[in-house]
Amino acid sequence: MTGCPAYISTMLNRLLPLVGPMARQLDFDENFLLALSIREHGWQDTHNDKLHNLFGTTHAGGNNLGYASDQEACTSWVQHYGGVTRGSRDMDGFLRRLRSIGYNTKSPAYDSDSKDVYDTVVKYKKACGVG
Repeated sequence: MTGCPAYISTMLNRLLPLVGPMARQLDFDENFLLALSIREHGWQDTHNDKLHNLFGTTHAGGNNLGYASDQEACTSWVQHYGGVTRGSRDMDGFLRRLRSIGYNTKSPAYDSDSKDVYDTVVKYKKACGVG
């Protein structure tokens, strides 16, 4: 991976001001939330933009939830998932805690895909000089 594509930089700069405070509040690595958001939303997927659904949250695996703003989506995520993920020390633990409450039980490769996205996020943050 070389360079920092504009669409990657745009997404990182959109998400970091939102997930940074969430991660500090919940005492874990902001890259966990970046990876979760990119895994669910994608780097360039505009489908969830109008929903402001940064984390792909749904009604029990059904339709995607819609929010009035990105900040409302973040607040909702903290309210629903912050307690169980608080203090996660690594991506495996973060994902294990989410899965323990039924988060995305429909995708068998969810954990491995999310860890791959985590690795990609870390590399792009460095390449883009952000975070």
